[in-house]
Amino acid sequence: MEQLKLEYIAGFFDGEGCIVIQKIIDTDTRKKRCPSLRVIITNTNLLILKQIEKYFYSLGIEGKITIKRRNPSDIRKPCYQWVLWCNRAFNFLKIIHPYLIVKKEQALLGMEYINTIGKTKQKGLRNKNGIYISEEIIEKRKEIINKLSKMKHE
Repeated sequence: MEQLKLEYIAGFFDGEGCIVIQKIIDTDTRKKRCPSLRVIITNTNLLILKQIEKYFYSLGIEGKITIKRRNPSDIRKPCYQWVLWCNRAFNFLKIIHPYLIVKKEQALLGMEYINTIGKTKQKGLRNKNGIYISEEIIEKRKEIINKLSKMKHE
């Protein structure tokens, strides 16, 4: 089988991918944590997702392929998702960004969001490691989330 090219993967992601910043519920404490960047590629062709997964695994970016559950009476093909979170999502976007067309601006916002992580001060919300996040960073993150959400509905 032929090796995938970044241009092809970027085009595939432009059509079948999604960039989201989503609040996560901690399964142990049931508390909401800081929103997290996720990159998802959804398709009914498991083979292509495995090829993309293999390509990025070779670059040190490990994602996870899951099956998207449907109603048992649904007659459509099974649907699969390749998912990356946080820094892995950032690294994926950084690599394919130059080749993106449709999701280029969304990718920039996703990367900008990740760049706000670690820039913490003493006041504000705590992240999962117990480090305080400044009000300024919280507002910047909200702005990025709102811009990304607005882009998806234009």
